[in-house]
Amino acid sequence: MLKKGSLRLMIFLLIFVSVTGTGMAESEEPQEYIIQFQDDIPAKVLNELGFETMYTYSSIDSVAVKGNSTQLALLNNQTNILSVTENRPVQASLTPQTVSWGYEPIDAPQMADAGLTGNGVKVAILDTGIDTDHPDLKVAGGVCVAESCPAGFDDNNGHGTHIAGIIAAQDNEIGVLGIAPNVELYAIKSLDKNGDGSTATIIAGIEWAIQNKMDIINLSVTTTANDSALQRILDRAYQQGILLVGSGGNNGTAAGTENNVMYPAKYPTVIAVSSVDEELKRVSTSATGYEIEIAAPGDEILSTFPSDVLINGSQSNGYAVMSGTSMAAPFVTGMLALYKEKEPAKTNAELRTLLQQNALDLGVAGKDNLYGYGLVQGLSELTDSDGNQVAVTSVANGKVQMEITANELVQTVSISRGTKPVKSLAEGTFTDYVLAGQYQYLFNFHYADGSKVTVPVKVDVPAPKFSDLSMNQWFAPHIVYLYENSILAGTTTTTMEPDAAITRAMAVAIIGRAIGLEGEKRSTHFSDVGINNFASGYIQSAYEKGILVGFPDGTFRPGQEVTRAEMAMLIAKAYQLEDATPVAFPDVNQRVSGYEAIYKIANANITSGYLDGEFKPYEPMKRSTFSVFIARAQNPLFIDNE
Repeated sequence: MLKKGSLRLMIFLLIFVSVTGTGMAESEEPQEYIIQFQDDIPAKVLNELGFETMYTYSSIDSVAVKGNSTQLALLNNQTNILSVTENRPVQASLTPQTVSWGYEPIDAPQMADAGLTGNGVKVAILDTGIDTDHPDLKVAGGVCVAESCPAGFDDNNGHGTHIAGIIAAQDNEIGVLGIAPNVELYAIKSLDKNGDGSTATIIAGIEWAIQNKMDIINLSVTTTANDSALQRILDRAYQQGILLVGSGGNNGTAAGTENNVMYPAKYPTVIAVSSVDEELKRVSTSATGYEIEIAAPGDEILSTFPSDVLINGSQSNGYAVMSGTSMAAPFVTGMLALYKEKEPAKTNAELRTLLQQNALDLGVAGKDNLYGYGLVQGLSELTDSDGNQVAVTSVANGKVQMEITANELVQTVSISRGTKPVKSLAEGTFTDYVLAGQYQYLFNFHYADGSKVTVPVKVDVPAPKFSDLSMNQWFAPHIVYLYENSILAGTTTTTMEPDAAITRAMAVAIIGRAIGLEGEKRSTHFSDVGINNFASGYIQSAYEKGILVGFPDGTFRPGQEVTRAEMAMLIAKAYQLEDATPVAFPDVNQRVSGYEAIYKIANANITSGYLDGEFKPYEPMKRSTFSVFIARAQNPLFIDNE
């Protein structure tokens, strides 16, 4: 898309051509545009300039219009335009074929056995409409925003009805069974009888879904066009709590090495779905790329179809087999409806995280460009027969939180990450700090009679990633904690350098961020710390609060490495530690500078010294061990766990 400056230059040239009398602008055929405004929609100006307004999108201050370049030029002179894009074609993504099988591999029977049917969840299918007379479907309502609506939102193509059946075909002993048969099903007809629409009709449909408070929108539509207005309306829908599920597209290659995910699934707010066959292998035409988030059955899927619409030149008798990522997306939509029914208080972002965490990993380990996090699955049954429960409540930037509910007869819950014990508690919130990766936690519920019940929980953590840090290093959780709380930054975007030395300036900056000191650069009390020093603000704040005093010659020596004794003095003063009861370190006595501070941090359980019993006060600190001490001083979690 042209930058605004370029657009205005083009408009100026068009005005010049028109004024010089060529007559080209007057004879120009009207085109369709989507115009975004910086402020409110100038309806009066649009009318005065002769635009034909097709759609108005009040939630993003935009319109779809018919007009020509001269009108656009005049509009640009009179209003604040954010962007102008052509109204582009959008098509249903389908490939008709044979047989159906996709219900069982995604744990739909188990979800049904648990009594989950999608009850109370509002699901909108933005497509070719839905056959409202189909005996296997129950449609709550809808709208037609396509350019032609001869029968309202009824389906005169078949694609939308097929999608609807995968999600919500009724449990009525006929035809097929949907994943979530009791959802409130809404048809948003944005595509015509040929399966064609435009970004204008799609935007109009999404706006209707926002205004009518849908919970989930199924977007089995694809386009190669990246339209900022379309992205903006999707962002608005996501901000309003709506889950967005999109088909990744059917332009994949057998090698699967290209990024060919199509819009709108390519946008970050949309869950991009790829298609697998009955052997749970990617269909060769299914799009690939890092945007793929989840995989679902999409090959030869039997579902509902309008009986009065031909498919492959034949009558369908109400059902048909189709293939494509269009068919995969509604499996995900239906499952999310069951998630929403079971966990109504969770946000769309939290439900999306659950979708990722519960996926059955396919292909290479972890998230990949073919299957995303893996095959969509029902919610893990994190409840044993005695009522012990574990629920993942948050995974963000290395911080993992789970809520534990234990049977009244349970005495303790011990938790392991893989084979490493990490925590014991009664019940409540468990928090862990880990690097990117897939983790298997074991929650062991211990009863008074000595028996034990184990509940496994799989968690996929997308970030952070550092090439020189691994969870095999004992200090990694401490570093992740400081990183997640913006106390410690990486030395680059991909490295942490845990073995690097800590300078005095670095140490004060880290402590300053931890305890909330003012860090804005400014002049300092010290002759060798200028205003441009990265830590000058923290150093001056620490000086003003009596955390540091510097050297007798008036210097601070910011580049000098911090010793363990100096670290003890900084921490003891910063955290106002008081208990200076002597601790039996053979190398610490009253002749050691900072000996009282060393005793204070030992009594606060921030350190216990080395295995040989010594403290080694004059040994330089590394980024790794400094992080451990600060994490322990800052958060009791790191004392309780060790």
